[in-house]
Amino acid sequence: MSKVTFDGVNKRIHILAGYDTIDVMEDLYSEWKRWLKENPDNMKYPPAFRTFGGDPTAGGQVAPRYFFLINGWRIVVDGISITVQTNLYTDEGDSPFIIKNGGSVTNKTSDVPVVNTSSSCNNSQQLDTIENKINNILQYVNTILDIEEGNWEIKDNKMIFYDRNNSPLLVFKLYDKYGNPSETNVYKRERV
Repeated sequence: MSKVTFDGVNKRIHILAGYDTIDVMEDLYSEWKRWLKENPDNMKYPPAFRTFGGDPTAGGQVAPRYFFLINGWRIVVDGISITVQTNLYTDEGDSPFIIKNGGSVTNKTSDVPVVNTSSSCNNSQQLDTIENKINNILQYVNTILDIEEGNWEIKDNKMIFYDRNNSPLLVFKLYDKYGNPSETNVYKRERV
């Protein structure tokens, strides 16, 4: 049973009362294609959707699906509250919804790829990759903390940052706006 009706003249998709969840792929995009197929006269109206995504990527993942309302088509939510699943946007960059009479919409968009959790995935490799990324992030955070909590000085036309143990961490040569080494009126620094 369809959860929507189509108004080609006004380029509107009306959500029917009694439903609180709409799946963009099934309830909107597939229904629009059925609407076109059931009555070829509906082909005279401008297309309502364009879509991309769902392509396989590396490691058993799938690119997210995206659905765009085009040619001014909009979804009318009249006096009901709905949750819309999947990435739904408009080509014009505005809201895909016209909300009337106290209606409300929760539009769940997600740019997260779908991950295949079957046994063909190498979970150990994925965990190692995640661990390496976390360790890299921790190194950056520790460097930032060293810069923030450690000392620094300007000496011999250089700015020297020390870590929390007072060991040199970063050294920059300092220059004025004419490119001359300088400790005053510093315009530029270059890492040594």
